[in-house]
Amino acid sequence: MADFADWYAQYPKRVARALAERAWAKMSERDREAAIASLPTHLRFWTASGTDRMYIPIPATWLNGRRWEEELEMPEVAAKLVAWWSTDAGIMA
Repeated sequence: MADFADWYAQYPKRVARALAERAWAKMSERDREAAIASLPTHLRFWTASGTDRMYIPIPATWLNGRRWEEELEMPEVAAKLVAWWSTDAGIMA
């Protein structure tokens, strides 16, 4: 059985818990399991893309919007890295 408390504890923005619990209660068991399974991917996406906490949806919005179904395109980490030899600071270091 999918557990709301475990899911909520992992969610990075813990506000309006009662609203999130109501949204959770309306979900099917299959949707709850899908939401639990996809949360780690969303956490990695928010971290990799540098999403400010302010722009992470509140839990009820994420659940009601079925955000676990979204296709996320992970940012290219390599594209953010600059070769040390391509900058003066890197060469001096």
